[in-house]
Amino acid sequence: MIEYIIESTLCFVTFYIIYEVFFKKYTNYKVNRVLLLFSTVFSVLVPLLKISLTTIPFKEASPTNRIIENLPVSNYIPISDLTTIPSFEDNSISISSIFIGIYIVITVLLLCRFAFHLRTLYSKWKISEKVNYKGHTLSLIEEKIPPFTFFQAIFINKEVYTKNTIKEELIIHEIAHKYQWHSIDILYIELLQAFFWFNPFVYLFSKKIKANHEYLADDFVVRCGIDSKEYANQILNHTFPHKIAGFASAFNNHLTIKNRLIMLSKFQDKKPTAYRLIILIPILLLLFISTAYTSDTLLSDDTLTVSKTITTDPLVGNIGTVYGESIVWSSENNKVYISGDDIRVVHGDNDFTLRGRTSYLGEVFYFIMNGQQVVKDTSIAITGKKCIVIKLSPKDAIQKYGAIAKQGAVEITTESP
Repeated sequence: MIEYIIESTLCFVTFYIIYEVFFKKYTNYKVNRVLLLFSTVFSVLVPLLKISLTTIPFKEASPTNRIIENLPVSNYIPISDLTTIPSFEDNSISISSIFIGIYIVITVLLLCRFAFHLRTLYSKWKISEKVNYKGHTLSLIEEKIPPFTFFQAIFINKEVYTKNTIKEELIIHEIAHKYQWHSIDILYIELLQAFFWFNPFVYLFSKKIKANHEYLADDFVVRCGIDSKEYANQILNHTFPHKIAGFASAFNNHLTIKNRLIMLSKFQDKKPTAYRLIILIPILLLLFISTAYTSDTLLSDDTLTVSKTITTDPLVGNIGTVYGESIVWSSENNKVYISGDDIRVVHGDNDFTLRGRTSYLGEVFYFIMNGQQVVKDTSIAITGKKCIVIKLSPKDAIQKYGAIAKQGAVEITTESP
């Protein structure tokens, strides 16, 4: 989880810098819209991919290699004779569990707020008076708020509309939001904020996406034949003190008025797109490779010596020995990882040394170390210790530990060399 958060944040930061440097003042708002949405999708999904292309060079076993023979279950070390480690107790509450609990509570609250805002907008639409304006349905409401759009609903203050004091360009602006389906982008980014509330760059992207919507709508208005200078005056003159739901696309967004005026002055300044997009290609490849590709062990010819093929075949009935610096039982894939600068594994057909990280036991569903069940994602120091490893079949594991070990078990006990 921590690795995913770091990689995802790295992607968000990189794309944000790219946008600020190369696209912030760029007037092709359609390209900017695609880039901003793509950046968030890439940053969320690509770090979830884990593609491994690592290959490990193997050497044939020498005749002098020691092979540990199969031993019956009766030769296993009794669990009652193992040294206990209190920190592995079942009822212990890990720090990761506390953080996960906090994350779930805050996320649920934000999703509830999300649902409340949706219901509020639906209620406004349901009770509003519907009128036709040049083929478009306007929803007239009593609240003195700026015009805003949510999907196909354009909301306008009833008093302003009936007195005919609202300018046509303001309505055209909202029609642009409707035509271009900006509400889909906003719902997406609001949901993203609910799940990634801890990431400040999600909020920064949200502001950029909403500001770009305003630029797109302003561009639409000017392209409809409205004079850009006169329209700029309308932006300055129409200020409303009331806030509206974050899901809506509103004409009067105080945070973007200054930038909207700047962008309107650049209406005719259309710079080429190609070189900006070309810059993205190597950066995208670098991010994709660094986040989507992974390896359990980072090995090279000068750091790896293998005397027998590393295998994930069942090791039931074999007693093995492992040396390293730490052991972690991963919650992501249920594998037990051994890490260190001088790892040594002799277990069944496995007989190898390496530097880095490795996992050879396959998926482990019940893990006992020194007589106690191990807590997942907890790093256990084994530096200077000999680890005796036993893998139990499901049948033997059930006999020893009950139904909780119905998928088999791995036992490790440490000894001083």
